Amino acid sequence: MKKIYIILFTIILFFCTAPAVKASECRLFKNGDVISYGLMARGQSIIAGIRTDGKILKVVDADSCQEIGQVRFTGTKYRRPHQFQAANLWKKSGHNGGSPEFAVTDRFQKKKMRLMVYTLDKKMRLGPVVSKTVPIGLHGHKLALRDKIISVKNKKYNIISWEGEKQLLRRKNNLKFLNIADQGHQSAQKNAVAKAMGKIARSQNGTEFVSTNGDNFYPPHTVQSVDDPDFRTNFTVPYDQPGLKVPFWISLGNHDYDNNSVSALLALGARGKKWTMPAKYYSFTYPKNSSRPLLEYFFLDTNAVIGHWSGYKQQLDWLDQGLKKSRARWKIVTGHHQIYSSGFYGNNAEMVKRVLPILNKNKADLYLSGHEHDLELLVVPGDHPVFAVSGAASLTRPVHKGPDSRFAASTLGFASVQIVNKKLAIRFFNRQSELLYEYLLEK
Repeated sequence: MKKIYIILFTIILFFCTAPAVKASECRLFKNGDVISYGLMARGQSIIAGIRTDGKILKVVDADSCQEIGQVRFTGTKYRRPHQFQAANLWKKSGHNGGSPEFAVTDRFQKKKMRLMVYTLDKKMRLGPVVSKTVPIGLHGHKLALRDKIISVKNKKYNIISWEGEKQLLRRKNNLKFLNIADQGHQSAQKNAVAKAMGKIARSQNGTEFVSTNGDNFYPPHTVQSVDDPDFRTNFTVPYDQPGLKVPFWISLGNHDYDNNSVSALLALGARGKKWTMPAKYYSFTYPKNSSRPLLEYFFLDTNAVIGHWSGYKQQLDWLDQGLKKSRARWKIVTGHHQIYSSGFYGNNAEMVKRVLPILNKNKADLYLSGHEHDLELLVVPGDHPVFAVSGAASLTRPVHKGPDSRFAASTLGFASVQIVNKKLAIRFFNRQSELLYEYLLEK
């Protein structure tokens, strides 16, 4: 009897102390060449994989090898072979905060294939995110995932949210950026707007950059040298937010001249870090170096224009020629001073006289400004651009709705711009990240 107890005890001890199944010991398929990845999804270790010539994408628990889910593809007469990659392509990281996405290619014609993206939802159910038919060459293709971009034969795609659904688009045909102005007041209000910006950037799967319309630093927290600690406390720290690890393209406001060292601001901008300002006025294209860019973005020094400072006519000639020669689908201009407004200052006569004719003649699409501490959108009959004010990133003033106002609010907040091919949406958000207003332009 004693021997029986010893045997039973030994068996129980073996099973209680046996090591958990290792990820490498999980077999997704009985045979064939398998592409697989060990990952974390919502805090759980998983393995996802597919046979190179198979019809099933499978996900299992890495510890127990129990199946979590699978997707079966339709049959095709064309020899696959599949390409399979896994990475974070949407919003949160693929660790405890969320799940990675699985990108699979499935060839169904000689020169076409389906690019499909799947993920695990909050209940760990495997399901589709988005898919797209993409062209490929006769000699196959290469799939790569990096920095939320899917590359197929060097053509880059990313996932966006547009008109209430997720879409997989060529990266060169879509763009998102945020816009702020008059953010120079170091305060809890500024910090709240900065956090809201980060939240919106993450919710729309990232932002390419942030543009500012001037008045970047108000007294007493101004920048007098490249080593001024107020640069860190009034810029670096507030905008050190998840989702805002992107370039900030800067324009100058009247307080940047009155209370700061402009030479220091330019020197900081030349360092090529987050704060980006190559000159007092400049432009860039997106994508960079494209012969047919989606956007050309012009930044003005409106202080020189309204003050008739030395060289202001050269700046206006530069704007005129730049807009005229631009081959971009969309042309946006930023300046600190408003052209039209229903706020404290109202319409700016000098801007109406000197800048507006150039924008109309060259069919600029959007003029973004600050100076007014409010959020506004105006559409003026007879003028080509739409006029937006987003000067409420740290302070507000009263505003009313005028005859040309589509939207006016005296509330802390910012604007976002999203371009998808021939459509542009400008949206205004408050410091609680709530959408206040949206306006759509189409070509």
